[in-house]
Amino acid sequence: MRGSRTELPFNLDCSEAESIGPTSLSLDEKRLDVEAQVLFCPATVELPMGGHLIVRWMDDGLQYQVALSGAEPGHRELLLQMAAFMVLVGSH
Repeated sequence: MRGSRTELPFNLDCSEAESIGPTSLSLDEKRLDVEAQVLFCPATVELPMGGHLIVRWMDDGLQYQVALSGAEPGHRELLLQMAAFMVLVGSH
């Protein structure tokens, strides 16, 4: 049903996330530039977010985030590239 709200059986937030630092993202095929925060959710936090590197930003009052499991070398760059290639449906 359109406009209805679905409750997920898990939480996609990580209140214990540790800040890795701010970053700028060019999103939606470079139509949107946003300031974002890179975070790490410790593995001690329950899944699905525990042990994930997260990039999070706000746009038009909505919070967006993209996450990648682990924080190995190169994951931050991969995470930012994944976010950069997102196309925000309904944003045009």
